[in-house]
Amino acid sequence: MTAILSVLKAAYPAHYRGLSSRDAEAVVGLWHGLLSPFPAARVGGAVRDFIAADRRGFHPAPGEILARVEPSPALPGNTEEARYGAVVRSYLAAKRAAEASGADMDRWVSENAGIFPPPEGAGR
Repeated sequence: MTAILSVLKAAYPAHYRGLSSRDAEAVVGLWHGLLSPFPAARVGGAVRDFIAADRRGFHPAPGEILARVEPSPALPGNTEEARYGAVVRSYLAAKRAAEASGADMDRWVSENAGIFPPPEGAGR
């Protein structure tokens, strides 16, 4: 996962400028938790495809990469509900780890990834 984040950092250096080590740990935890169920080559391809198609110049939210990663039929419980549950569990585990180290993951995600908190009425 660090190699993929290194690619994103090279493509979008302003996004990572001034990022504290605590916040960097939260970033790695979040991205790892969301994308680790998928093969690294598939995730890397999705990141490269995003960068190649990007015309906005803004760092992707994790969900934008997830949308490009085709779910693997070999994964057990590969339903929308199971994938959503896995994302939520991964996020909560990363949040606990970040907060244990003193990072404010909710603040970082809301400022940088645009996925938390969900809009009113969203969710399951």
